[in-house]
Amino acid sequence: SALRRQAEAALAVRVREKANLYEVALAAIEQQVEGIAGYAIELADDPQPTPGASRVWVAPAPSPELHARYAAQIAYAQRIIPLLQSMVSQNPLISIGYISLEEGGIIAFDQSEVIDKLLEIQPFDPRARPWYLQARAARQTIWTSAYVDANTGTLATTCATPFYDAQGNLIGVVAFDLLLSTIQQDLLTVDIGEGGYAFMLNADGNVIVRPDMTAANARWDEPFRSENLIESPSDELRTLARKMLDHKSGVEQLDYNGQPTYIGYAPIPTAGWSVGMVIPADTIIQPALDTGQRIADNQDRLRSQLSFLLIGIALLITLASLFIAHSFTRPIRALKYGVRAVAGGKLDERLPSAGLDEIGELVDAFNTMTAALGEKVAELESNAQQLATLNSVSNELKSILDLSALLQAIPSTVCSRFGFDRTVLYLVKGNLLNVASASFGPHNEHQARTFIAMVNNDPLRLDGGTVEADVVRSGKAVIVDDPWNHPRVDQRKQAIAGGHSYVQVPIVGRNDRVIGVLSAYYHL
Repeated sequence: SALRRQAEAALAVRVREKANLYEVALAAIEQQVEGIAGYAIELADDPQPTPGASRVWVAPAPSPELHARYAAQIAYAQRIIPLLQSMVSQNPLISIGYISLEEGGIIAFDQSEVIDKLLEIQPFDPRARPWYLQARAARQTIWTSAYVDANTGTLATTCATPFYDAQGNLIGVVAFDLLLSTIQQDLLTVDIGEGGYAFMLNADGNVIVRPDMTAANARWDEPFRSENLIESPSDELRTLARKMLDHKSGVEQLDYNGQPTYIGYAPIPTAGWSVGMVIPADTIIQPALDTGQRIADNQDRLRSQLSFLLIGIALLITLASLFIAHSFTRPIRALKYGVRAVAGGKLDERLPSAGLDEIGELVDAFNTMTAALGEKVAELESNAQQLATLNSVSNELKSILDLSALLQAIPSTVCSRFGFDRTVLYLVKGNLLNVASASFGPHNEHQARTFIAMVNNDPLRLDGGTVEADVVRSGKAVIVDDPWNHPRVDQRKQAIAGGHSYVQVPIVGRNDRVIGVLSAYYHL
């Protein structure tokens, strides 16, 4: 169905957005690693200074004899430490950065405390670690499989690149560690519904990130083995893994652990990885089905109410006609005509005054009833039209899959479909209320941008005394008349937005929590 296809498309968009986010982040880490390697190559041609005070490690364990033998190499590595510290401090994904030299097995870290950890687990030779061996063999930048980090004892992956002298001899390897728990926590924040989770697959088909994945009792000096989907007993999972390793993206439906499941996937080309999102089929489809059912139920309820009302009106008019017919003869003909006209749907029918007697009173009552009936039917028609407009607006907004585009579309849609001159969408961020988007009507885009910049430069506080803060705290809509003289209206906003009346409506999210405010103005 259309609703199911829409839900599947939304899943595909979400997994692509997460993959693109990591593609940008990992590409930046590669550039930083390669930049430090380039800097190290330049320093290799400079005269070697005497060693400084920064702590370094000399394999297999530091000693006065080794420090004396490799004094020049130690001084060279120490000169790289400030750049390592600067790069690592700027990127929250990086847990540690280091440079290791082929000669002497020297390694220098951005954090000197790591040396204390190595003293506890000595002997330690960085040239025997997976990141060093793989970078030396590949002769280019590599991303390792998951392994147990010797420093933290947790699972990590490393971006490493080798660097060489002018004769092509290996000088050493520059590397940055990413703790997989950091990526794991980020993926756990993805709201993909009950029973759903996200995972990552590396270029070998190994699962490197998953909510329940830990180092357990694995040792730092032994290879870490994780689940490999290429070796899965499930044909469907093996086929899916091959698509992910081929850097493809999409959404697949398969049976996983005996349950119909959707898996969305998208590549991270820089590292050769792929992101996957696993969601039970009933979780992804049920919200769409519920929305469609609610719309259908509302339409059926409105039709039933209108039918009962018309039947009741017809019965009332018929009974009144019978009663009057038994009481009067000649004067009743005009009233009969009016009754039949109203019963036929002519609600603007009015009878001329028949005097001050009972007939006259009946005629007056009939005219009053007909007017009220016309107003009621008009009200029902207006409600039906508003419901149709709401359904149309809902369908229009649901077709927008990009969150940024959706936020920009809401104010302009409210203005165009509900007749407001200006509409502003506020969203709650912490203890502040920021403007996400605004529409001030055609040819007023500059005024809308000015309004957004002014408010977001000094956001409204939720504990403040503004009307918007009251709406968020109370969860109730309000109508503000004469905002120019209202004590809780921010006059800076009023000076830009103008208007003599507006309505503030809370936007309620999950668990009945107010997540924003929609403010609609009548300018004149």
